Amino acid sequence: MNSLQKALEKGLAKLPVIGISNLIKRKLSEQGAKISSRKAEAVARQLLAGKTNFALPGNRTEPLKIAFTKEDSEEVVKRVEGFLENDLQDLILKTQEDIALRTFKTLKRRWSAESRRQKQEISEFRSRLYDRWRTGISKLHMLVTMSRELGDNINQDARQDTETSGSAIVDVLTRLHARSCQVAEEVIVLLETGFANGAMDRWRTMHEIAVTAAFISNHGNECAQRYADHQIVESYRGAQEYDAVHARLGYEPIPPEKMDEIRKEYERVIQKYCKVFGGQYGWAANYLPGVNATFKEIEKATKIDYLRGHYRMASHGVHANPKGIFFSMTSMFPTEVLLAGPSNSGLADAGEGTALSLLMISATLLSLSPNFDHQVAIRMMGLLKDEIGTAFQKAHDRLYRDEEQLLASVSSPTSSTTSDALDSGK
Repeated sequence: MNSLQKALEKGLAKLPVIGISNLIKRKLSEQGAKISSRKAEAVARQLLAGKTNFALPGNRTEPLKIAFTKEDSEEVVKRVEGFLENDLQDLILKTQEDIALRTFKTLKRRWSAESRRQKQEISEFRSRLYDRWRTGISKLHMLVTMSRELGDNINQDARQDTETSGSAIVDVLTRLHARSCQVAEEVIVLLETGFANGAMDRWRTMHEIAVTAAFISNHGNECAQRYADHQIVESYRGAQEYDAVHARLGYEPIPPEKMDEIRKEYERVIQKYCKVFGGQYGWAANYLPGVNATFKEIEKATKIDYLRGHYRMASHGVHANPKGIFFSMTSMFPTEVLLAGPSNSGLADAGEGTALSLLMISATLLSLSPNFDHQVAIRMMGLLKDEIGTAFQKAHDRLYRDEEQLLASVSSPTSSTTSDALDSGK
């Protein structure tokens, strides 16, 4: 029985006592005897228990009689019904508040010890996880370092070149590359902590960056300028959405002069390019068939659409669609256990995918400064990417074999023992 139910039952059990005690006080008062509410409730309990003789406070010698009529019974019933109809909800809310406050105080007192215990468990889990996946993760760290250093060198060379300095394509591609390095680091953090679905979600972003960079590189500086100008469209959309809900959020509205400035900038770029420029991928619309450009079309144009299946799989974890709650990267074998934390399985796709996408955008960046040293660096990164894929696959295969052996040793393949072994990094 939960705390709220116990408290309510205790409170409701007192209703007949309270109703009768009020009658007792009134009837005794009519006979010149006054008692406290607490004493009246005690008398009411004795009456309800069948006791008819009991002592009352004071030195009265004359007998007192308490007789209940049919009207008295109806009054008690009416009082109880009135309470249930009008006051019960208040009782429930007050009971909830009291229980929540007491329980919250208890949890805060105990949290320090519980936090230390959880941190110890997490530390041990991550140590076991890293032991299993260390080769792939370490090499992925190395690839990110190489890509970052290459990006820094190309950025300096391209911005110092008189032919490319100040061009939109240099600014856009170097920014996209820098962001991909940052996202790759996020993937590594998620891999090291056992969040395969989250790592795959972040790879999805890396894939979008790699495809976008390739498309812009293929279409040159004008396309890069369109891409840069499209942030004005995004700002206008964001301002409109904010303006529609700021009052409900309790936020201040955008100042009229600022909103007018945003609107004028939006109208300027729409006039500069065309109406379809206001679409989500309007910056790419001029280079694609049809009116409304989509990311799928951009993928196809760059010939990186062979990763569409992986992209869709990663999208399940980003959106609240049903596949996202029934499918998990960590599900090596059927199980009824719902994973609500980290796991040491399912890391291979995100690790290998991140290496591939980082190599792609690094190779795209090479177009800004394709000198001999930079080409050698890309070749080295390609070799390392292959080693990363092999390392992650080997770790996955070993984990699969270990899990098969564990399944063979237990009676049920869906038992909690199986999931405990997976989720604890054993």
